[in-house]
Amino acid sequence: MRHTLRRPPGERSVLAEREAMARAALTEAVAHEIGSSGAEFAALVVHAPEDGLAIQRAIDPDSVPADAIVTATELVLRGAHAG
Repeated sequence: MRHTLRRPPGERSVLAEREAMARAALTEAVAHEIGSSGAEFAALVVHAPEDGLAIQRAIDPDSVPADAIVTATELVLRGAHAG
């Protein structure tokens, strides 16, 4: 993460490239579930907590269930379907 933050503006890091690929894959999966309208934003909303939950699980595995991101994703998609 620090390596990414130290890069000059406009210069993408390997981490940024991986994040873009992950978000694109999530966007495709979300679009399959809810349609293309709003899928890119919904994928971002799913991806951000995924990173946070992964960090929290790494810090204290006993406090974050292994399926936490699945549960969070289902909640986001239910909300997207309803909205």
